[in-house]
Amino acid sequence: MSLPPWQDLPLELLELVASNLSLVDRIRFPAVCKSWSKISNPIGQAKVWPWLMHISKQDGECQMFDPLRGEQYTLQVKKFKTESDRHFFRSAKDGWVVASAGLDNNDIFVINPFTQDIVKPPMFEWYYRFHGVTFSSTPASPDSVIFGVCSSPNGKYVSMETWRPEEDLWSQFESEHEERPFPVAYNNPIYFRGEFYCLGRKGNLAIFNPDDNTWRVLDKPEPVYAELQVFDDDHEGATFCYLVELGEGLISVFMRNADEPPRVFKLDEMKMAWIEVEDIGGAALFVDYRASFGLLSPGAGNGNRIYFPRYSEDGKHAAFYDMETKVYHPTFYGVKEPLNCVWVVPNLQ
Repeated sequence: MSLPPWQDLPLELLELVASNLSLVDRIRFPAVCKSWSKISNPIGQAKVWPWLMHISKQDGECQMFDPLRGEQYTLQVKKFKTESDRHFFRSAKDGWVVASAGLDNNDIFVINPFTQDIVKPPMFEWYYRFHGVTFSSTPASPDSVIFGVCSSPNGKYVSMETWRPEEDLWSQFESEHEERPFPVAYNNPIYFRGEFYCLGRKGNLAIFNPDDNTWRVLDKPEPVYAELQVFDDDHEGATFCYLVELGEGLISVFMRNADEPPRVFKLDEMKMAWIEVEDIGGAALFVDYRASFGLLSPGAGNGNRIYFPRYSEDGKHAAFYDMETKVYHPTFYGVKEPLNCVWVVPNLQ
């Protein structure tokens, strides 16, 4: 008596099998055959965290680095195989990655590298120029809003653009700040409670409301670095500042160099003030100017850490700052940083 082929197993049994696999095998599971691809999101119940995705060539091969396990994987993405302009990662959220063709191109798309689904917004009128870009919900949903923002170096002029599915053009908005400049930081905005929160290079906040397309710079929290000379490129917070959603709150991180510890602040919403903290309650932050994430429960031994888009020369150890011991691991001077990378949370939906 011959056994029935694996592809004929009942859907309920296939989902049970997938639920007992490792995260990597869960991701690979739907690609085995057509019938196996019909199971519901196999990583829906799995504990996931950001992986560092990077590409160095134009052959469509993406390297995926798991910072908590110190393991590397390869993911083939057809869209990234090209003979023309290289693709550059701009941001990521919910497993989707914002990418552009070339550094100064006017072409942009949003892709889920795990499912290879693509959403194609219209080309920009000029070229990609955002300091930060993100979206409100899964780009494939009809109510999604993609939002990008940039400013003049002195912060006196802020430019925003939005795009919604079914729209033929990007909508553009401008705001002048002669008396209260708002130099936008180079990092991703955070969609938080129905609005887009943007961090300024001085450490204050501004908000864009996508319902009425309004922009406002908040009086509070007050800037962390109120006296910054924003005309000077070499100042604290010029490049290394990040805004992160952690649980139901917002965290900001400021760094100057590897010889100084990061400064971490939690937004006290009752006082609307940044409160500097020495620990983050066992959570982990994954920071980068393209996309930053917070994980409340990273597992034993991974808490109170700030992970960076770097790893050791042997590719087995993620670079992080331990907030308890106040030490960088490994030393910043012995790590590799991919030129074109982004933190992305695995998602098969």
